[in-house]
Amino acid sequence: MSKHADKMTALEFLAVAANMLGKLVAMQDQRAVTPAMAMKIVADNIEHGNKDVMDRLSKSKGTA
Repeated sequence: MSKHADKMTALEFLAVAANMLGKLVAMQDQRAVTPAMAMKIVADNIEHGNKDVMDRLSKSKGTA
């Protein structure tokens, strides 16, 4: 990705990350992890990461 970073938008980076995450979900041991379990972990951690950044932004000073 770094090779093309200067030509990619934030949404394109998001798309690449989502694609990679989808591949990681598919590679889970299906004897131990169902697709629903994997997606719950993904969704919970997306929510946690989003909340963490939003909390930090709300405490920052200045304007963006």
